[in-house]
Amino acid sequence: FESDTLLTGIEIFSSSIWVAGSELTGTKGFVLKSTDIAKNWTEKLSIDSFLIVYNNFFDENTGVVFSVSETSSPLNLKIFSTTDDGENWLSKSSVLNGNSEGLKNIHFSTIDTGWISFRNFNGLYSIQRTIDGGSSWVVQITDTLDELSLIKFYDTNYGWAIGEMANYPSNNNLFLYSTV
Repeated sequence: FESDTLLTGIEIFSSSIWVAGSELTGTKGFVLKSTDIAKNWTEKLSIDSFLIVYNNFFDENTGVVFSVSETSSPLNLKIFSTTDDGENWLSKSSVLNGNSEGLKNIHFSTIDTGWISFRNFNGLYSIQRTIDGGSSWVVQITDTLDELSLIKFYDTNYGWAIGEMANYPSNNNLFLYSTV
């Protein structure tokens, strides 16, 4: 890889490796795939003016890539999904509900269902959920002081959001969250 490249994700399956990243200049995001133990790479997706910040591949053919535009406010998102080994990508654009300045964490448990946490301009944190692949977002938790550093869902209903209480930084307080 080039020295001006930031790799943001990797997924490994029995016969394939997916890598996502962006140029450090912020001008291009990309997804590459290797089927020969990283000897050769094929570009599967190239995105101008967007940085790839998250990827999750569920198997060798199906995955989600999440990208943001660094030059817009509120935060513009492009979410790409594939079900055919990256030969074709469905692109969805959306804007988060409300203003956001600090994207913190993303997790998709399926190609359609995902969560995002971010900090708004008031310094408060929110979690939003999509069930349509990122076309629309619904607020799940809003205006918490907790800096939500990790979201991980086991399936579309059960998962965890982990944070450190912003007003008690030495306690490392954690909380669990479920959508049901």
